[in-house]
Amino acid sequence: KDIGTEQIIEMIKNTKKSIENPDDFFAENKEVLEQYLIYKKSDEYKNSPAYKIMELIKEFNSISGYNDIFIPALKELSPSYSEYYQQLEKANEKLLERYPEIGKMSD
Repeated sequence: KDIGTEQIIEMIKNTKKSIENPDDFFAENKEVLEQYLIYKKSDEYKNSPAYKIMELIKEFNSISGYNDIFIPALKELSPSYSEYYQQLEKANEKLLERYPEIGKMSD
C-alpha cells in the first residue's frame, strides 16, 4: 500500500503528540513497546538487515559529525528545532526511566 500525504500528516501529528505527552504514549503503547524490546534483544533482529542498517547509520552519524557538529548547529540556527529537540530529550529521559535496558541497547 502506498503512503499518501494524509498518512504522512497523521504520522507527524502522532509523533508530535507522543513527544508532547510521552506518559500517555507509553501507557497507550505499553504492550507494543515491550514486544519491540523483546524483538530488539533477539538474535532474529541482530541478524536482520534492519540491524545492519542501524549500525551503519550509527557509524555514519559518528564519523560524519552529524551528532557532534550538524545537530548542535541546527539547534543554534533553528529555535523551533531546538525546542523540538528538547522535547525529544525529555521524552527520551522518561522512556529510559521506564525501560532502562534501552540505554544499554543503543551502545
